[in-house]
Amino acid sequence: MKIKESKSFLKFFRNSVKTQFPEYSKKSIDFLLKKEWTKKKIENSLKEKYVLYLLAFEKENIIGYLIGEPPFAGVSSVYWLAVDEKYQGKGIGTKLINKFIFLVKKKGAHKVNLSVTNKDNISFYEKLGFGNINFVKKDYFGLDTYWMYKDIQKSKWC
Repeated sequence: MKIKESKSFLKFFRNSVKTQFPEYSKKSIDFLLKKEWTKKKIENSLKEKYVLYLLAFEKENIIGYLIGEPPFAGVSSVYWLAVDEKYQGKGIGTKLINKFIFLVKKKGAHKVNLSVTNKDNISFYEKLGFGNINFVKKDYFGLDTYWMYKDIQKSKWC
């Protein structure tokens, strides 16, 4: 994502958090959208390159995104993944995950982690080769969370 796309991304992101993550409380959503994922913080993370944003487009409209982090000590994490409901089931989420893995693998990642707060989404990640690390009751924002991972190449740290 480029800084010039941040305004349209933020609009899509805000809508997706409000409509596609029903497990989050209004208080959690308000915190995320008003304190954590602000235009200023997003633009700063783009400039400093400490967050990776991948966007999927239909013509010039954003229809999906993945937010993650570059590798640290060989591990990258996916923070958010969402696809417009009209485009779900068409492989867009899979393409975003695969592109993220390709990019972080080139940067030396050997593992990708993510958390799932909606149990219905676990099978999607299992089909992509992610395994279940652990179940944590009342994790971030008080949500039950399934932590998953995928080994993507041999570690260069050993």
